[in-house]
Amino acid sequence: MPRCVFKLLWGTIQSGKGIFAYVLNLAKNGDRYWVFAHVTPRLDDRGNIVGYHSNRRVPERRAVQSVTGLY
Repeated sequence: MPRCVFKLLWGTIQSGKGIFAYVLNLAKNGDRYWVFAHVTPRLDDRGNIVGYHSNRRVPERRAVQSVTGLY
């Protein structure tokens, strides 16, 4: 993941907001695969961040082709 995307993702979720991002993951066997992730902070009753949650889905092929050059 490019540093700028990594920084944007973490800066956004640490500010208490969610973000959608294309992520190039690395499997245990060394293969790489794309996901479209929705990452959100998990908050306690006082609004403090206590963790993070990510829902991932298979991205559209055209979208991956659009962002591949950035990665």
